[in-house]
Amino acid sequence: MNKIFTLITLLTLGFTAKATIHVVSVSNFAFSPANLTSVIVGDTVRFTWVSGTHTTTSVTQSIPANAAVWNSPITSANPTFDYKVTVAGTYSYVCTPHAGSMTGSFVASLPVLSASKIQKSTELKVYPNPFTSKVTINHGGADKIEVCSLLGETVASVSVSTYEKSTVLDLSDLRKGVYFYIIKSDGKVLETRKIVKSE
Repeated sequence: MNKIFTLITLLTLGFTAKATIHVVSVSNFAFSPANLTSVIVGDTVRFTWVSGTHTTTSVTQSIPANAAVWNSPITSANPTFDYKVTVAGTYSYVCTPHAGSMTGSFVASLPVLSASKIQKSTELKVYPNPFTSKVTINHGGADKIEVCSLLGETVASVSVSTYEKSTVLDLSDLRKGVYFYIIKSDGKVLETRKIVKSE
C-alpha cells in the first residue's frame, strides 16, 4: 500500500542548479536591496552588517509553509547571517528594533530543469491524466516516485519495487490542480512530467 509522507522540499530531488549567494546589506535603517526576486530554491541569502545594531527576523505568517524561521542579530559582533532557501515562495523579514520602517522580502522560485537532466523514456507513462483520485504510473526499473506541487513541495513519496512495471497512486486527498511526478532510480531522475487532478 502506498504511503503519503509529510511535505519536504524540492532539494531532495537532487537536480537544483549551482547555488548562488545573494547579499543583503544591513545599514542605517534599511536592507539593501529591500527586495530580491531572482532567488532559486537551494540559494543562500546572506545578510551582511554595514552599520548600526539590527536583526534579520522572519515574519512567521509571511514565509512559505515548511520553511525554517530565523531570527539573528546583525551587528559588528555578528556581521553575517546566512539563510539557505529550501522552499519556493515569498519570504518577508524585518529588523526587530526597527520593524515599523526596516523591512525586506525575497521571492524564491523552483530551479529550471534543463533537458539534459530530464531523461524521458517511451516506457514511462501515466494514466489517466487528468485524474480524479487514482493515477497509474508505469515506471519499469525505478525505485521511487515523488509527486510535487507547483511550489516544489513533495506531496507524495513512494518507494516502489524495481521488479514492478507500474504503481497506482491514491492521490484523492490532494486538491484540484497541476502537479508533477518524478520517477527516480538510485537517486537519479528518470522522468518528470506534469499531471492534473480534476474534480
